[in-house]
Amino acid sequence: MQLLAACQRSSQVGKLVLGSSAAVYGSSPRDPAVFSESLLARNGVRSGFPKDIVEVESYVRGFARRRPDVLITTIRAAQVLDLRVPTPLGNYFINPVLPSVLGFDPRLQFLALEDALEILTQAVVHDRPGTFNAAGDGVVLLSQAARRLGRPLVPLPPIGFAIAARRFIRAMGSDIPPNLHRLLTFGRAIDTTALRDIFGYDLTRTSEEVLEDFRSTLRPGIMSSMGARR
Repeated sequence: MQLLAACQRSSQVGKLVLGSSAAVYGSSPRDPAVFSESLLARNGVRSGFPKDIVEVESYVRGFARRRPDVLITTIRAAQVLDLRVPTPLGNYFINPVLPSVLGFDPRLQFLALEDALEILTQAVVHDRPGTFNAAGDGVVLLSQAARRLGRPLVPLPPIGFAIAARRFIRAMGSDIPPNLHRLLTFGRAIDTTALRDIFGYDLTRTSEEVLEDFRSTLRPGIMSSMGARR
């Protein structure tokens, strides 16, 4: 809010690039198969990071109404999966055993770090007004991700999963944010057609390839060393 207030007062600001998140769409059983940029969270977002990012986007829309002369680009990115960048799913996948929701196998998407950086760079260097989803093409089921990473899934009851999963992960010296449980239950998929056809960027890595790159960087003992740093 302070940043946008400063931008509003400045006559020199001509462009604003917002690094947002696909979390604005939430995760619920009422979701469409794929979210386009014009859709909203079917079940709303009530807490945690998803609620925060929805509020940030609302602040930016308010700023856009007050300063229609400023070009605004919003990038709604899937989670980056790269050991160099800590993300909730990345922190979840490094654990030797993965708690999952009994009876659910969510669809997940990932974004390569190189793609994320290049998209933001192009948004800054060139004029790309609008809102754009960013995620590697395709989806990966949680069961597929766990199998490829060599991590056994431990199914837990849906009721109380968030608390039970955090206790389970903490017992291994790690942690996951409480809002991740909805993604691990219902999953999410976003459409990136606008990124390719309007923004003009072709993603270099599919979600499956991002996962494979992540798997190839994991080394024996990495879970214990990262847990020790925490």
